[in-house]
Amino acid sequence: MWHIINIEYTCTGIVQFTQLVREMERADTEVARLHSQVRAHYLPPVSISSTVDTSL
Repeated sequence: MWHIINIEYTCTGIVQFTQLVREMERADTEVARLHSQVRAHYLPPVSISSTVDTSL
């Protein structure tokens, strides 16, 4: 039970942090630039195939 509660608080903290960063991005272009760099580093673009694999 403790783990479930801890995960909920952690997720809430992440959401609040992300919301704060987005608010700061609107006010400061340097924060927006840095956030973009961090996202590009940790969340690189993912290519999605347009073909459907029907062999499964």
